[in-house]
Formats: sequence, C-alpha cells, structure tokens
Amino acid sequence: MANAAPSAGIPLAGNDFVFGEFDTQFFTRLLELAEPLAGESFVDIGSGGGRIVMAAALLRPELGSCHGLELLPELHEEAIAARTRFEELESPLCDAAIAPCEYSCLNVFSEEAAAALQAADIIFAYCPTWDSNPLEALASQLKPGARVINVGDSIEGARFEPIGTLVGNNADTGPQSTAHVIRIVGEASSPDAPAAANEGGGGLPMLSTGEAMS
Repeated sequence: MANAAPSAGIPLAGNDFVFGEFDTQFFTRLLELAEPLAGESFVDIGSGGGRIVMAAALLRPELGSCHGLELLPELHEEAIAARTRFEELESPLCDAAIAPCEYSCLNVFSEEAAAALQAADIIFAYCPTWDSNPLEALASQLKPGARVINVGDSIEGARFEPIGTLVGNNADTGPQSTAHVIRIVGEASSPDAPAAANEGGGGLPMLSTGEAMS
C-alpha cells in the first residue's frame, strides 16, 4: 500500500476510500475540552484500525463505552486485532483501567448505526477528504447535550453550539489541524432523512480516522 501526500491520507480500494491517522496527543486535548463524564458513550465516526477508540478508552476509563464505526472490513478487522494484541502485551500498560471497546463494520448513515449515534454523548469526526461533513446530515439524530469533536472546517446549524476551538499537530494534514468542539442543542428527530440520503450508494464514503496501535 503506497503512501499518498499527507493531505490525501492513505488510499484504499482505489481512490474511493481514504485512511487517515489522527494525532493522539492532540486528541487528548480535544477530549478534555469535551469534558467526558463517567458512564458516557464515545463514538468515533470512521474509526479505521481503532486507534482513537483505544485512546479514548485508556484516557477515560470511566466512560461507559467507546464505539468505533467503520465501513471497510479490512480496517474493522485490524481494529479487533489491535485490541487483541493490546490484551496480550506483557506490559504494565495492559494492567491500566480501560473503558469497554466495541467495533462495528457498517455505514454511518445506515439504520444500524443510528442507535449508536442516538445514544452517543461524545462523537469524534475526522473527515478531511469527504465532499461534505457527515455531521451536517447526522445532526438531527444526536441527542441534546452531546458533544461533537469535529476536525476540519467549522460547521454551522441550529443544533450546533460552539464550546471551543483548538489547533494542534496532525501529520496527516501536515503539519497542523484545527478542531472544533461543539455541543448539540435542541431535540433530535427521526434518522430517516440522513439514511435515505445515502440510499443506493449515493452517500459519502466512510473515512477512517486512525490505524491500530502497535
């Protein structure tokens, strides 16, 4: 698999899908700004090899769950393999507390993904190569009070209330990225509209946000 330019990520399945990494130190700062609470649910849209899911689970073991949603089976399988490798490591790190991790291989616009998104308290979205931000289509499903960590351009809408903006290192977009932490306000509505928008394969391809921890 050949590496593309930093801003393009790593192409998979031709040029239809892109696998990009995200800096875990920058993610740590963003997660702190989102102020996770004990028992809350974290969801990564386009979780790739599960790097950010694992990071959230280790940084905040008090979370109720950390869930990765990934479209590409090869990356989904790598996330599961990485979690297994972590458990088998002979290292004090493996004795550290960690929140439950779950990985699902599905389209984020599908009905199956709706339940995870509707229950999510913190949503991470790193989508530099999508034609448009998926959060704009998915916002109607998110519950009031949920916090969104959106890497890239700011998003606007009646349900988005800014919390803060940070700039940090991110080699994938070279050398830095801007990320926005947003609170969801107002009531959620039916997930039918965003799901229908992706019917027949016409929706956005799933972006992967990280590779497996070695």
